[in-house]
Amino acid sequence: MVARRRRLAQWLLSEGVPIQSDQLDAIDALVTRWRGQGPVHVAGGEVARVDGRLVLRR
Repeated sequence: MVARRRRLAQWLLSEGVPIQSDQLDAIDALVTRWRGQGPVHVAGGEVARVDGRLVLRR
């Protein structure tokens, strides 16, 4: 959904993390198609799913 992707991008940008489309696709999959995959590497850290929530680890 476009609104979810927009919110994810806004969250990351508010944290000072520039985001690319392919990274956003992978982060969205952590929400919608999670099957135990590992974190998504982004500038300055990674986004991971921990206890059902997304977290930004620096």
